[in-house]
Amino acid sequence: MLAEDALRQILISNVGVTSLTTADRIFPNVLDQDTEYPALCYRLRSREHPMKLELRGSIGMAKSRYAIFSAAETYDEVKAVDEAVRLALQGYQAVVTVGLETLEVMGIFPLTSVDFYDDSTGTHQVMSEYDVHHEEVQPT
Repeated sequence: MLAEDALRQILISNVGVTSLTTADRIFPNVLDQDTEYPALCYRLRSREHPMKLELRGSIGMAKSRYAIFSAAETYDEVKAVDEAVRLALQGYQAVVTVGLETLEVMGIFPLTSVDFYDDSTGTHQVMSEYDVHHEEVQPT
């Protein structure tokens, strides 16, 4: 399973997040232009694949950095959504299951946040970054 699938599952399974926005308003990569607000999108910023140099192989863990964009019509709404996301993700550790696939998430850590206003959609937005440490399949 991709870490992106696990991240989405964590967000749509969290009551704090879904009380402010619904699962169909949580998008990969970009916000749907026709969506209602508040809404979220998550975007992979980078992924590191640490290796054991002495073994010349993967350690079976990756670190993925995600930007999560919260958007709402008011500043108070967007700040509430961003905070609900932080509370859902910060310190998260568990095996996430989607369908028949699983992914072990070893930890999620918040990094930076920035507020802005998007003139084209007329929405207040917050972009927050998170590092997600998770298992990955090792090459054979």
